[in-house]
Amino acid sequence: MRIASWLLLLAVAAGGCRARPVAPLATASPRPRLVVLLVIDQLPSWSFEPRRHLFRSGFARLLERGVYVPHAELPYAASSTAPGHAALATGRPPASTGIVANAWYERGSESLRWAEHDDTDSLHPLGGDTVGSGVSPRRLRGAGLATVLERATGGRSHTIALSLKARAAVMLGGHDADVAVFYDPAQVALTTSTYYGREPPAWLRALAEQQPIAPRLAWRWQAEDPELLARETGIPDDAPGESAPLGMSTRFPHDLGAAPEPHRALGVTPLADRLVLEAALHAISAEGLGLDDDPDLVAISLSAHDDIGHVYGPESWESLEHLLWLDRALGELLLALDERIGEDRYAIVVTSDHGATHTPEWSHAAGLDAWRVRPSDVEAAAEAAAQAIVGPGDWVLDGHGPTVYLDQAARSLPAELQDQVLDAMAEAIADVPGVGLVMRTDRALGDCDQHRGTAALVCRSIDPERSGEIYFTPRPGSVVMSPPDQATGHGSANPDDRLVPAMILAPGLAPRRVPEPVSTLRIAGTVAHLLGVSLPDAAEPIE
Repeated sequence: MRIASWLLLLAVAAGGCRARPVAPLATASPRPRLVVLLVIDQLPSWSFEPRRHLFRSGFARLLERGVYVPHAELPYAASSTAPGHAALATGRPPASTGIVANAWYERGSESLRWAEHDDTDSLHPLGGDTVGSGVSPRRLRGAGLATVLERATGGRSHTIALSLKARAAVMLGGHDADVAVFYDPAQVALTTSTYYGREPPAWLRALAEQQPIAPRLAWRWQAEDPELLARETGIPDDAPGESAPLGMSTRFPHDLGAAPEPHRALGVTPLADRLVLEAALHAISAEGLGLDDDPDLVAISLSAHDDIGHVYGPESWESLEHLLWLDRALGELLLALDERIGEDRYAIVVTSDHGATHTPEWSHAAGLDAWRVRPSDVEAAAEAAAQAIVGPGDWVLDGHGPTVYLDQAARSLPAELQDQVLDAMAEAIADVPGVGLVMRTDRALGDCDQHRGTAALVCRSIDPERSGEIYFTPRPGSVVMSPPDQATGHGSANPDDRLVPAMILAPGLAPRRVPEPVSTLRIAGTVAHLLGVSLPDAAEPIE
């Protein structure tokens, strides 16, 4: 499996990121009036494909009646939430959108900036008086689906983006969404930012008042069929490597109400996705989306699969149980859209922002090499290398990856001396157990199609203003994290983190399986095509 994954990596990377001329996606007939882009956070192909035989509802309908791409591939290395959602909504890689990570260090202030945070805005208080700082898409560069749809219809179309995570909703909605809705744990409510208006939508305020979240937190997550989970995963419920998130147990059942902070532990249960899906259907009904001749877009990101995979592991009982729950929930969503919009008046595109690495303990049990690369070890190696050249000092600002940031003192060194320091740091980081490729980001810039292999993936992931000076990726099967924080992670250039499924269901679209890898940058073009608009910078639609 590892060898095949690396061959896929090399084959796709060698092809560059320029879209090859392809026949457009067959025109849906009739043209859908509502298009739903549904992103399931952290859904690796290696996990989804072998479990197809278990699906009975929503996934089964998509696989039987739609276009299925088993290996949609991120053609860049930044396999994290904010970069992935930005790429899906714009059709452009992180180097173009500027969303190179979930957070990055700002030059000069040396402060960490989250991709979605914006102090010039504030959150609407829909669940209490305490609200967090605002969010906006201002750090996102370029136009996304909402912008081109707004321009094409003279503002008559609507775009609504929803997720538990603010960064996911904001990046999917882009600059011109009518609203991006997300969960604020401080309020225990779904809310939005003043970026989208001085007042929240009436339907969102009514939802907060009529269906408050707090009373639903006394919730118990049960395993519906423990025997099936044991048989299909081949591991015990409490497997090595699992962590206990926010006071929750590592074994079923998971009693949310007994957690010390149930409003925060919510994210590692299916209830998180239930709340987002309910809000999406509420918005569709309240706004009358899909009922007139101007197409509308609803972009939904379901976050729980990511949090569950991080803390319990993507091989766990919890991850499989949640995937089966998603199958049922997706089936319910499709039936609701059939009834409200009409089966021949809407389309849905389902994919993921990134995959995940196997839990290292699972890999060890399977006889595979795997490491947990400690960021502190990376920082220590880089610091020691620098000090050997320029003496004592703090030369590294951050080394959590995938890029290492130099401190201001190191960036102020004469160019020739800084060059020596960077080379020495890169060589030292490469010697840290579990580290794979290491390269200076200044040597990965330029025309990305002139690079080959992982260097091309890195090129499409970095920005000279926002990325660190050294990029490193763990070896296949390894993760960058300090145990026992989480079971596993993602964010590397490795195939397990970059291969995800994609499914398209639209009126008049013949069902088929696309066997070859397809760039995820083509998702945005596909959604735009279904909406009847053009997204100029996006890759061609999936043929």
